Amino acid sequence: MELPIKVNGVLIHNNKILLIKRKPEDGGFWQTVTGTLEEGETLKDTLVREIEEEVGIKENNIQEISDFVYRFNWDKKGWCQTDYVFAVLVDTDKVVLSHEHTDFVWLDPEEAIERVKTQGNKEAIKKVLEWLKGQE
Repeated sequence: MELPIKVNGVLIHNNKILLIKRKPEDGGFWQTVTGTLEEGETLKDTLVREIEEEVGIKENNIQEISDFVYRFNWDKKGWCQTDYVFAVLVDTDKVVLSHEHTDFVWLDPEEAIERVKTQGNKEAIKKVLEWLKGQE
């Protein structure tokens, strides 16, 4: 079985990080925008599509997408999945959630790190913050 490749977008607006909450039947946890690469897509294509699908932020509201800043593997139901993490600067805080999520919040980075569920997500946010510091 070929394992899916995932992208993970840490969206940043005015130094706040967007977290979205999965619906209860999908775990009910807080995370950044994430999705699966589809055939024929690049990682960045997937990221742009997932941002619009999951939180309603369109490509013209994306100011910058970094090269991937971090990659992590995690065990999901007995198989290993790889997430490629990107920093995404957006010019809006307006969010329209997909049916996959029940809530959203823009948080200071430290609060976002505390709130996300997985260690991979925690490290991803830390790596994005390192990338941001390098942009100053």
